[in-house]
Amino acid sequence: MATNIIITRATAQVAETMPHPSWQAWTAVGAGVTVAVLLFKPFFKDWSGFRECLVYCLKPDWISWFQGEGVEDWWSELKLGVWMAISVVSGVLVYHQLPKWLSSLLGT
Repeated sequence: MATNIIITRATAQVAETMPHPSWQAWTAVGAGVTVAVLLFKPFFKDWSGFRECLVYCLKPDWISWFQGEGVEDWWSELKLGVWMAISVVSGVLVYHQLPKWLSSLLGT
């Protein structure tokens, strides 16, 4: 019984100190989504190109190689992975660098 009280109090203290989503996190998400939208057309050209990349990504590689589409499968997975990586990295970069950028911009 005593351990339940201790665990409950510790959990409540941890929950109080956990940060809530802030403007910095929402700005980083917005930057990542913006980069993804801006790079969509150069990477995929249209929705059918994006769908093709998703189909190849979900299809096992050995089936693609057996059907003679191994290179297309590899290229589609590479495009999708690079597009997602650039979007996520840009969001993470904005999250970590935003306070430095704003402080230098505002002169504080």
